Amino acid sequence: MAATDRRDRALILINPRARLAGARAWREPVIAELARRYASELVEPRDAADTTRLACEASAGGYVVVVAAGGDGTVNAVAQGLAGTHTALGVLPLGSANDLAREYGLPGSIPAAARRIVESEARSIDLVEIGGRVFCGVGGLALVSRAALAVTRFKQRSPSARRLADLLGGQVYRFSATAALLSRWRLDDMVGVAYRDPETGECRRMETAASAAFVTNHRTLGGGLVLPVDANPADGVLEICLVPSRPRHSLMLNFARLSAGAPIPEGVLVSVRATEATIETGRPDAFVADGELLAEGHRFTVRVLPGALRIIV
Repeated sequence: MAATDRRDRALILINPRARLAGARAWREPVIAELARRYASELVEPRDAADTTRLACEASAGGYVVVVAAGGDGTVNAVAQGLAGTHTALGVLPLGSANDLAREYGLPGSIPAAARRIVESEARSIDLVEIGGRVFCGVGGLALVSRAALAVTRFKQRSPSARRLADLLGGQVYRFSATAALLSRWRLDDMVGVAYRDPETGECRRMETAASAAFVTNHRTLGGGLVLPVDANPADGVLEICLVPSRPRHSLMLNFARLSAGAPIPEGVLVSVRATEATIETGRPDAFVADGELLAEGHRFTVRVLPGALRIIV
């Protein structure tokens, strides 16, 4: 009679289109590393919806860990399925930006990232909800979403375009943001934010012409850019940051400063802390987070979900 495998179960969900997923040599070392603690199964979902479905089913089926093997979009798809459950998210950073992995200091080496999943314990972090969907990191409107969606469209143009984007890695998002700043489209829009103050519980409002709006659960975005905000992904609070209207050359200069990790002057970024907020735009806009299009329209309601995701970092 065969001995029963008493190890906890882990499901690895691979995005085959992720930047590093095609180099299949990483798979055997990862399986071997995870085998020290987990009985692992490796699956390639058809798309993001299939990834979310499989993560949800794995949680219901008693899997202890679901590993997102891909970029931030794959992490987002898995988080959709694990939100509010006891099943932990593990991350193998195979994507272009890997912002969540950067935020938590996960190793860039795939076997080393697998070792972290084996040797570390899960912790709880917040999620942000918008329109019934959730995200882990940074979302945004206006210039933020325009730059992110341009990268998505570029990757979809042709296999050679995807290869070029993969070659650029996280830098592709900085090139896209620079191109958006240099384009002829109108940068500014009136943005109104009605939000609940986490300290007093009072409802407050701010309104300004702005070039970009961020909703942050952590600080890292765009392949390693770090927003100068005091964001903590486990404090039950989100940060809303606006870039008030200013001349295009000033936006370019301050984006260069942000890219270089240099301080930006006071007033370039205006931020408030909130537990929930409704953001209204003058023009129709798109809300993008974790590299994914999550909502479109004039009105976007976001709220923090404290401790809604368990993650191994």
